[in-house]
Amino acid sequence: MTRRRLITSTVLAGVLVLTAASTSAPAAHPDPLDRDLDLVASANASAAEPAVTDDAFGADVARWRSVKADVVATGSAACDGCDAAGTALQVLYVSRGGEARLDNTATAWTQGCGQCAATALSVQVVVLRGVPTIVPNNRALAVTAACESCRATGVAYQVVVASRHADRLSREALAALRAWVAEQAAALRTPVPVAVPEPEPSPAPTSPSASPSDDTTEPPAPVARRGRVKAERRAQRSADVALGTLEDLVAGDLGAVPVSADSDVELSR
Repeated sequence: MTRRRLITSTVLAGVLVLTAASTSAPAAHPDPLDRDLDLVASANASAAEPAVTDDAFGADVARWRSVKADVVATGSAACDGCDAAGTALQVLYVSRGGEARLDNTATAWTQGCGQCAATALSVQVVVLRGVPTIVPNNRALAVTAACESCRATGVAYQVVVASRHADRLSREALAALRAWVAEQAAALRTPVPVAVPEPEPSPAPTSPSASPSDDTTEPPAPVARRGRVKAERRAQRSADVALGTLEDLVAGDLGAVPVSADSDVELSR
């Protein structure tokens, strides 16, 4: 499930007109520096290293007319009792007009293991100046396969704001942002029990010769599925609240206007 929000074209146009009026004209040629704007956090647990975390952070300024930035966080566990957690945070300042292609992905999976867990959290914060065309893409994926008592959780947050000012996030705001990410990552690693509705009781036998149905410890598949759907909805609601906090933190510090904001959550049990 995904939450996406874009401001109206009228409001955005007004912001961008003000932005263009407050910034100097770009140079005739793009910045000659060729810098990698991709950021990857990859945590892969194994029998040799059963508990693995990987935290990646990047802050960069892009001055080219065409910008492409990919942020990826992955966590994978394929051994009994293993735990993997990947967390990525990118803060990107796009200071010229043109096109900005922004991809943010969180992927978590567990396979062939018992009592294992994998989490992935990817956060991309982009501050625009000038009048770029943006192509935002934000997604999360979680997969479990051939495992018992396992869980995988992927969460992706992407926030894009437009600012008339050249200022970057203040030191205090950047510290608050990193603390917010650490808090979200810690929450992902805390198991949340999935409430499964009790199956409806079977009708009593109509005759002495009828044999009662066998007791089972596993609820019927439709019942278990309803429990997972409810858990996903709760997780998405929590992510939406956290997204609002993230927007307020960034936009409030910069005096910026949110252009695009999205949270995506995927759970697999």
